Amino acid sequence: SLDGDGYSELQSRPLTGTELVSNAGFETYATVGANQVFTSWTNVIAGTANIHADTTNEHGGSACLKLTTTGATGGSTDAAYVYQDIAVTGSTEYTLTFWARGDGTHVTRTARSITSLRPPTG
Repeated sequence: SLDGDGYSELQSRPLTGTELVSNAGFETYATVGANQVFTSWTNVIAGTANIHADTTNEHGGSACLKLTTTGATGGSTDAAYVYQDIAVTGSTEYTLTFWARGDGTHVTRTARSITSLRPPTG
């Protein structure tokens, strides 16, 4: 469901344990060219896409991650995402929570991208 500001309301569940994601709130970043690079995250940018720190629409803290495309085509060659490798232990339950806000045009793409998991390499 959406609240009055258009933000998704997530059910609160008490979390315990250690935070495995570094810079989980996207608070620490540096400007490199036309984009921001977030500490502990790897930026991937293709086509006319950009990655920025948004200090206007943050959910908490002082900044959030904003992914955009600036080209008129908005085609499949435009892509922006960040990722972070996290070490986990087999047969252990983990909880992934996140907050996302979009313009409503690519909601399923956003959720799928945020929850993509892949096995370790090497």
